[in-house]
Amino acid sequence: MDITVCTGGVCAANGGEQLLLACSILAAGDESVEVKSAMCTGVCPAKFAMISPRKGAIEDYEAKCDTVNDAIASATAAIFAADAIITDGLRGAFIAASEAKNAETAGDMSTARHRYAEAIAAAPATLLKPCQMPLNPEPTDWSGSRWTEDAFSSDLVLSTELGRAANDTERADGTCGGGTKLVDRKVVTMPTVTLVSCTADGLALSGRWEDSAGGRGEFELTMSTTGRTYTGTLRSSKEGEKATAWSGVRKSAPAPRAGRGGGRGDMRSQTPPSRVSWVHEALLGKVRCSLALGETAAALEDAKAATELCCRTPSGWVAFADALEASGDEQAAGEVRRELAYLKARP
Repeated sequence: MDITVCTGGVCAANGGEQLLLACSILAAGDESVEVKSAMCTGVCPAKFAMISPRKGAIEDYEAKCDTVNDAIASATAAIFAADAIITDGLRGAFIAASEAKNAETAGDMSTARHRYAEAIAAAPATLLKPCQMPLNPEPTDWSGSRWTEDAFSSDLVLSTELGRAANDTERADGTCGGGTKLVDRKVVTMPTVTLVSCTADGLALSGRWEDSAGGRGEFELTMSTTGRTYTGTLRSSKEGEKATAWSGVRKSAPAPRAGRGGGRGDMRSQTPPSRVSWVHEALLGKVRCSLALGETAAALEDAKAATELCCRTPSGWVAFADALEASGDEQAAGEVRRELAYLKARP
């Protein structure tokens, strides 16, 4: 069952976002309800926002929402019209979340963090449990794998026969390049690159590279323990040239996978259900406030909680990486950002 709130144009200016938040929080105790936003319903009321308690069954109507109390009243009416329930304590959670947003906008980070914490504390225990299925682990085999790589802005495709004929200098173990890349604000055609004489040793892959422009050299790559990303270097045979950093994100596994987390072709990232999204956003709000106050330990704790609550929602991982960087742990932040790139990429 969907409750839809218009948050575009005039409705946004009239408090549509506040009404959406009120509906999301007040309906959070009813698993049958999903609250959604619409960018425009085609009707632009003078002082209200458009809402439909049952999209497709009940016509959109004007709802008053310019104050917190108005938003609560309109959201309550819509939820009851949808034959849904409002769990005790959720009205207080909405008030706290709304006041937290206002305080953060005003720059009062201490008050904002306190009110975000109160909103989370008012959430039913069921909303604080992980709500997304983790992604399946990727294989850590280089053979037959496909990666989105950054050195040539292309796909790196490795042979299924990788490493089986290391002495065959004519055999291509992998290819990439051949597309275009923006360099110094100019679109440049990249050479086609061939990997030869490759040796795979666990997570490590090394060998030689040659390109269609006459370049050649050696490369070394290391796959992450999750099998989702790699980092490494390309070195040219030309004397004096610096090594080029080379990283990639896995696009596909050697074989289709079954089980939890979605198979090949599914989107890896997910948006939290509306009944949980406001809790996730409150955690991220606390992270922002803690970072602004210089309290990185608190920011890390809340960012980690956000990634555990919604493990496939990118914004939580962005906050986690930001908190790690603020704490001075650049290496861990880099690892999180590479995992984030995998999460956001299409398989």
